[in-house]
Amino acid sequence: MAQSFPDNFTDDMQNQFFELTPVQRDAIAAQYGIDVNDMNNSNQEQYGTSSMESDVDNRFQSDQQQKIPTLSSNPLYQGYQENEFLIQNNLSTQQECFDQKGNPINLEMQTKQKLNKRDQNKCYDRFGRLLDYPNYEENEYNLGDDEEELSRFGMSVFNKKVSTFSPFENVPVPDDYLLGAGDEISIKLVGAENSLLNLRIDRNGTVFVPKIGEITLSGIAFEEAINIIKSRIEQELIGVDAFITMGRIKSINIFMAGEVNSPGMYSISALSTITQSLYQAGGISDIGSLRNIKVLRNGEQISAFDVYDLLIYGNSKNDIRLRSGDVVFIPPYEGLIEAKGSVKRSHIFEIKTDDTFADLLKWTGGFDSNAYPAATTLTRSNSIGAMPIVSNIDLLSTDNLTKKLQANDSIIIPQSSADQRAYILVEGAFNRPGKFGWFQGMKIVDILSNQTDYLIDFSN
Repeated sequence: MAQSFPDNFTDDMQNQFFELTPVQRDAIAAQYGIDVNDMNNSNQEQYGTSSMESDVDNRFQSDQQQKIPTLSSNPLYQGYQENEFLIQNNLSTQQECFDQKGNPINLEMQTKQKLNKRDQNKCYDRFGRLLDYPNYEENEYNLGDDEEELSRFGMSVFNKKVSTFSPFENVPVPDDYLLGAGDEISIKLVGAENSLLNLRIDRNGTVFVPKIGEITLSGIAFEEAINIIKSRIEQELIGVDAFITMGRIKSINIFMAGEVNSPGMYSISALSTITQSLYQAGGISDIGSLRNIKVLRNGEQISAFDVYDLLIYGNSKNDIRLRSGDVVFIPPYEGLIEAKGSVKRSHIFEIKTDDTFADLLKWTGGFDSNAYPAATTLTRSNSIGAMPIVSNIDLLSTDNLTKKLQANDSIIIPQSSADQRAYILVEGAFNRPGKFGWFQGMKIVDILSNQTDYLIDFSN
C-alpha cells in the first residue's frame, strides 16, 4: 500500500518512525495525518516483526513503567515520550507556545484580549520547558503594560518628512521681504502700452526693463522696490500705469547643524522660517533641544527660538525667516522631566534653568476635573548618582508653584477620591429613592415630608 509521509520526512526519519512504540507512532501519525493501519501493515511486510520481539518489547515497557511511576504519571513527561521523535529528528520547523497547563497560546489573540501580563510573558514548549522567548513587551505584539509610554512633547511635530517647499511660491510676499539674485518680478503695463514683463534679478542684483534700462533691486525690500520701478516707468513712459507683483521666489542655502536627524546643507525657499527648515532636516534628534534653537548669521547669533512658545502659547515672534548662508544650530537639551496623572496633557517636557511648577501646569494644559493637586507626588534626585527622594507637594499653593523644576523630576498628580460624604441614602417604597444631602439638625420629615412621597397607600 502507498505510504503518505510529509515532504520533510527523510528516509532515516521514516525508518525511525517504524521503530517507535505504538503510542508514539499514534501521536506522530495524528499530528502529521499518517494512516497508522497502512503503516503497520507495510512495516510488518517490510521488517517481519515476530511475536517474540513484540513480547520482549511489551515486557521492557512494563519494567520501565514500574521503575519510573512518578515520571510516567506526569502529563508533561508523557507528552515528552509521545513526541520524542520530534525532538530527535527536528520535524517541527515552527516553535509553538503553550501555557503551564499545556494549552496553546495564540499571540495575536492575546493582543486583542489583553490577557494577564504574568501569563503573556511565560511561554512553554509542548514538553513543559520554559522557552527563552524575547520579551513580549518589546516585540511586535506589544503585550506589555496597558499604560502608554510617555513621549517627549513637541518631537512628533517635526519628525515628519516634507518632500517640497513649493507651496511657498504662491503665498503673498511680505513687504519687508529682501530681494536678491534669483527672484522674479512681474510687471504689468497698462495704458498707452500694454504688456506683461517677467524679469529675473541677475547675479549683479539688477533687472533690465525694456525701454527703461537696468534697475538695481538686490538687497532692497519688496515694498521699496515697487516704488522704485513705478517711479522709473512714470518718468520714461507717458500714459502708462505699472502694476508690480512678485513672481518666483529664489532659493537659499542654509546649514542645519547640531542635534538634527539629517544635518547638512539644504536649499529651501527664501520665505522659509526656522520651523520649516526643521521639517526639511527630518526633525530633531532624541537629545536635541526644542527650546534653544539658535540662528547664526556671519558667525553671530541673531535669534534663539523656543518651540514651546509656538506650540503652547501660539507665539511665532522668534520664528524668523532665514537668509542664504544662515546656520540653524540645535544644541542638546538642558534637562527633561515627566508629568502624568490627572492632567490634560501627560508628556515628557524639556526644561530650562528658570522654569517653575507654574510653567509646568501651562505645558500640561492644567489639571483635569478629577485631579487632587494637594497630594502631588514629586520624585527628585538632588545630584547625579543620588537615590531619588519621593515627597508630596501641594500644587494649589502659590509658594510651591513658584519653585523651580529640576532635571529628571517626575511629577504625578493623583485623582481625587470617589468616596462621597454628608448624604442620606433613602431606599425602598419611596417615590424619590436615592441620596439626599445631609445638614446639621436634619430630621426624617425633611425628606419624608408628606404621604405622597410613599409608594404605599396609607389611606386604608
